[in-house]
Amino acid sequence: AKKQPRKVMSSYDLFQKKRLNLEEKYMNDLGRYLPSDRKEQVPDFQEEEKKAESSLVQALQNISKGDFEGARSRLLDALNAKVGFEEAYFGLVFLDLLEGHFKDLATLLPILKSFESYGSVWKLIQGHLQFHQGNFQGARNLWVDLPEKPSFPSNRVYNALVEVYTEVIERAPGDLEPALRLGLLYHLGGKFMEAVAVLQDVGIYPGLVPYICESLILKGLIERRRKPVKKAVKLIRTFVETKGDEKWLNLAKSMDGFLLSYRFLAR
Repeated sequence: AKKQPRKVMSSYDLFQKKRLNLEEKYMNDLGRYLPSDRKEQVPDFQEEEKKAESSLVQALQNISKGDFEGARSRLLDALNAKVGFEEAYFGLVFLDLLEGHFKDLATLLPILKSFESYGSVWKLIQGHLQFHQGNFQGARNLWVDLPEKPSFPSNRVYNALVEVYTEVIERAPGDLEPALRLGLLYHLGGKFMEAVAVLQDVGIYPGLVPYICESLILKGLIERRRKPVKKAVKLIRTFVETKGDEKWLNLAKSMDGFLLSYRFLAR
């Protein structure tokens, strides 16, 4: 086949092309600022808010039925619908912590450090993870600047979880798992002595001792009171005698050192 000659653009053709491109860009830019019927190009924030709220409400319904995986899926839907949805983000954190999804927590927590209104609970969760790895100093560094009454904005997921486990304990007192979960929720809400009471009501379970000690230590650290810390040290020493794991031995030594060196204001 005979080759067609390649089209060569004249300087006038190039000028026309450039001018049309500029005019098109001008009209497109102008359209962003003038009233337009092309509403589909503008994000509908009210619609996003509705979708996020609907997904959160569904998550709460799942929690009330004990369907935590369903609740987790709905919370992820809420976050997909609304960027920066604090209540859903930390609702997901509470669920992941209770369910032991530590890999998911490790992904979430660095992202959520910037949410100032949840700063206290962020430090409590990070400190909790450090404490139960036997790293008392790491936990203490996170806890040392906590306010006297750590708190966070009202969170419907947190409230729903507390309600579920309170009801379970009322129906089945002495059940270890719901007591542990409710105690952990109280702990994250800054209700340290309520956490201790819930855990001690279950009975003598060695596995609960580190959780009781954690809440007692925080009570003593924040209020600078010696008595709760002394009680925690006594408990952890007994625990270590029965469970000579190196992690807990190191924790017990660090707690003992803290009791001896920290400047408490009251007994």
